[in-house]
Amino acid sequence: MNTNDLQTFVNNLCADDLSKLFHIIDTNKDAIVSSKVSNHQIIKRERSKNNKQSCPLCGSIGIVKNGRTKADRQKYICKDCHKSFSDTTNTIAYRSKKPYKVWNQVITDTLERKPLRQTAKMAGVSTTTVFSWRHKILATLSTYKQDASNNLSSVIEADSFYFPINLKGTKSHKMPRFSKKRTSSAKRGTSNHKVCVFTAVDDQDHTLIEIAGLGPESIDKLMPFKTRFNEKSLLITDSKAAYIEFAKSSKMNLDQIPSGFNVSNNGNNISTLNGMHGQIRTFLRSYRGVSIKHLQGYLNLFRFYKDLRYTTEYTDMKDTTYRYAMPHHARVFINDICNKEIPIDLFKAYGDYAESA
Repeated sequence: MNTNDLQTFVNNLCADDLSKLFHIIDTNKDAIVSSKVSNHQIIKRERSKNNKQSCPLCGSIGIVKNGRTKADRQKYICKDCHKSFSDTTNTIAYRSKKPYKVWNQVITDTLERKPLRQTAKMAGVSTTTVFSWRHKILATLSTYKQDASNNLSSVIEADSFYFPINLKGTKSHKMPRFSKKRTSSAKRGTSNHKVCVFTAVDDQDHTLIEIAGLGPESIDKLMPFKTRFNEKSLLITDSKAAYIEFAKSSKMNLDQIPSGFNVSNNGNNISTLNGMHGQIRTFLRSYRGVSIKHLQGYLNLFRFYKDLRYTTEYTDMKDTTYRYAMPHHARVFINDICNKEIPIDLFKAYGDYAESA
């Protein structure tokens, strides 16, 4: 039941019935949210809503029930691959014995950008567990509204902004360069020491926020995102030459803002996008530095959070996130997180250090 359905149900209760309901909730609440099958029940419910009950191992819809575990969790077996599984198989909660109460706390604190140690204390788990779970949650957001129905169209603002390379969490003996003081910068301006994040937003508020590589925009950096733009759209950008070829290859109309000006000759600007850049920087600042290895995950979280703010009541945001993330077939191991591939070429960034050494 959604919030409106629950509100309607409560409004139709008489005072004495409402008093009994409060007593039942108080008596059973802790047992339900702490149950070992609480995640399984919600995942099963959400998948049944979307007719997504299928084998997480081969994708077949030919599945049947196959008894229950000692913890009273429903098991299934696939008639095609003949493998047994449960509702959490290949999800971020796979093999997790923690109930809804704990997972919900971690998801809530992830949205509210609380420190790992604070979340660990509130949830009653280790900091390492919270770190692992947070990145598992981020992994489920990588495909959020990335299908063709959410391509950018009509009037599109596009531009890039830059982050310094952050190697947070890298052991000193694995560093590709010498350690720098926090107040210093190896190179100023836009260089191969800066991560290029390509961003775009259309008049329907569809957004694209993706790491494109190192240094200034180039046609090679932009072309991988060509399929995200619909033909015949109006592309508004700054005066960089790379956008001319990009717009031509994507069959879009281009309106560029001359260097040194805030508005194009046709009166268009990219103020909405510039505002979003400020929001992203503010959003990431609370994490006190995000490793380049995990930067895209946090950019995906911002994009998801930004959409939630416009589509969901504040009180429903954590539940909406839980219902989106938990049923996803996105099995992620701690080794996948720690050994995640860096999305840029560090040799290209720091080759000059090696040459001068």
